[in-house]
Amino acid sequence: TIRKIFNLEKYNIAKENSKFLSSLLSTKIKYFQEKIKGEPDLRKTIEEEQKNIEVYINQIPEYEKILSELNLQKENLEKDYKKAMEDYYSVHEKHTELIKHKSILNNFQEEEKKESKKIKELELEIEKLKNNAYSISIPEIKYNMEKLEGEIEKIQSEINSRNREIGKIKGDIENYNDLISKGICPVCKREVHPHEFEKELYSLEKKLQEEERILKELNDQLNGLKGMKKDAEYAEKLVITKQKYLDQIRDEEKLLSTEKEELNRIQEKIKNERKSLEELSSVPEILEEVKKRVNDLNKSKSDINDKITKITGDLKDLLARKEKTEERLSDLKKDLDEIEKAKRDVERFSNLINFLDDIFEPAMDDIELSVFANINREMNELVSSWFIKLVPDPQKEIKVDENFAPRITQSGYDLGIESLSGGEKSAVALSYRL
Repeated sequence: TIRKIFNLEKYNIAKENSKFLSSLLSTKIKYFQEKIKGEPDLRKTIEEEQKNIEVYINQIPEYEKILSELNLQKENLEKDYKKAMEDYYSVHEKHTELIKHKSILNNFQEEEKKESKKIKELELEIEKLKNNAYSISIPEIKYNMEKLEGEIEKIQSEINSRNREIGKIKGDIENYNDLISKGICPVCKREVHPHEFEKELYSLEKKLQEEERILKELNDQLNGLKGMKKDAEYAEKLVITKQKYLDQIRDEEKLLSTEKEELNRIQEKIKNERKSLEELSSVPEILEEVKKRVNDLNKSKSDINDKITKITGDLKDLLARKEKTEERLSDLKKDLDEIEKAKRDVERFSNLINFLDDIFEPAMDDIELSVFANINREMNELVSSWFIKLVPDPQKEIKVDENFAPRITQSGYDLGIESLSGGEKSAVALSYRL
């Protein structure tokens, strides 16, 4: 109760707290000491990782050097490849030109064959026309066609006139014969005798015979003239036919000349194309060489790219391993820093524990005892002061011992509380309370 009244428990609580803190720090020290146990292995691992990083750092320039050399080779190959491709396109263009010239030559040769065939056909046709023309023999015509036609027309007119006269004569003869056969004149109705008309009939028959004779001569003349006309027309027809053949020959010869000129032109073009082909004859071989060079360079490029890819991959892998190792090393160094901190904490906590155990707790005891003694002394003086005022007996005194128990003395001798009177007991109690 006294300890509570004078707030002396705080020193005990401080001591208890000190012990709890000391225990807690001891637990932490054990935990940190467990961590510290791994320090040698950790330092060894850090040393190994640092060596690994040094190996990586030493390897990186080698890879970079190889990569630089490969890139330089690639650059030179790219230049050679570009030049080879330019050569290829140039030669390929010539090769295309060669194919074009071959195609043109084939076309011209086909045209030459067609023209030669056409010329041969024309020559055969001309020969045939000439044979036809020269085989026509035109008879000599000694008379004029126009005059001949005039004569024929004149005789035909005369024949027509004679035929009309003969018709008339025959009509008269027929009338006389009819009259004789009837024996009566149709006009006067008189009887007629055959001897009356013998002279007229004889004269008419003579005239008829003469006319028929003349008509026959005229017909003979007409037939002769018509034969002559027919010969003339045939001769004229032969002339026209021969002229037609000659005209055809002229046209065909003109066409033949044109076709020969065309053939000469085609042959000249064939000559030029063959000359061009001769100039380009080495192109296929050159093209194959350029193709081989392009393929070789392309393969070299592919090989270089594969090597660059591999070295780049290896370098990336190396850098990645270096980075991961650096990350692990950083984590390990953090762990080492934690261990170093733990070591410092162990030392600090050990010092704290030592301080708490060796200094703080004894100090709390000393302070408590000192405070307790001061309070005891002060309470002793106050209780004594109040008791003197309440009990005016100089022989009786009151003291508070080290356990804060009131002790009554009289003339230097201890008295028990029970030996006091009721008023004195009340005075002791009141003095102690106050």
